[in-house]
Amino acid sequence: NNIVPRFEKVELDAILKGDDNVFIYGSRQSGKTSLRHFVAYAFSHGKGIEQRIPITIDAKHFKFNLYDLNRKVRSQYQVPKDFDIEQHVIQGSFVFIFDNCCNLSDDILERIQKFSEGFAPCRFFVFATPNEATFSKERHFHRVLKEFDSIGIGELRRSSIRRMSRSWFPSDKEAKQAFDLVMAQIARDGLPRTAYIVGLLLWAAKRGQSGERLNEAILLQNLLDHLLSRADFRRAQRGSFTTRGRELLLGEIAFYLNEMENEARYADVVSLVESYFARKQLKHDPGEVVDELVDCGILSRSDGLISFRFLCFQEFYIALIMTNGTEREKRLSGAKFLDHR
Repeated sequence: NNIVPRFEKVELDAILKGDDNVFIYGSRQSGKTSLRHFVAYAFSHGKGIEQRIPITIDAKHFKFNLYDLNRKVRSQYQVPKDFDIEQHVIQGSFVFIFDNCCNLSDDILERIQKFSEGFAPCRFFVFATPNEATFSKERHFHRVLKEFDSIGIGELRRSSIRRMSRSWFPSDKEAKQAFDLVMAQIARDGLPRTAYIVGLLLWAAKRGQSGERLNEAILLQNLLDHLLSRADFRRAQRGSFTTRGRELLLGEIAFYLNEMENEARYADVVSLVESYFARKQLKHDPGEVVDELVDCGILSRSDGLISFRFLCFQEFYIALIMTNGTEREKRLSGAKFLDHR
């Protein structure tokens, strides 16, 4: 019994009002991105907590020095030229929100630990996905981020799913029907009770697509079709660009970004699309197509880098290409299957 971890429920308000640095871990699609946005929103408005300036940092690309911090602050805010970052660090004016700490990399965590020591009394929030194959999913935290509080994100409770249902449907009757439907589908299809899955189920219910047998792929297909329908490819078209053509293109982008650790320079992605169009003898404008995929919400562009807005989008298009037997054999030859567990 001594090796079984004991968990206590912690209120988010208590975490935000405290003074400690916080390490928040959770499985993929557990809601870390939404929580990260909310933490930044809460500190920037300062309602009920000490107001601080939130700085979101991609841990994978951060240099962990004052020069890079200065660049990061000025890229996220329009600040006066005489804004003294060092002075505001001393005053504890910032809350640093670190993301992209994949699999709790020791190297990244050690850098964050040193950075947090050098830039106190500012607060630090670190969001990471643990290695699901490990027995103790926070072991790196205990060894490296010793001064951080460890907070895990669990699955949603029934009360949370009820609140989500009420936020999607205006009347109590509709909200109850949606809640009952979501709970029934989760139980029937063995789906996890994460905000991601519940959100997809509620979105399907809102569009009248509930009741049938659903899985994550069907839910994502509905959502991605909706996003693609919002894209205006007419500017980029010089010939037909079918739905299947868009899926194949997004599959090529997904495989490429997977090889590039989930992001690549905008120019490199445009070049990839241009090569793809040349092979298929299509005459679309590659730059405008990439821009439309960003504008409709499937791809994301930040600091000159392109990625899928959510990693599940990337995985969906990889899996979609894999449904073709010939493509699957080609993509998974040798030990390549290890890249697509």
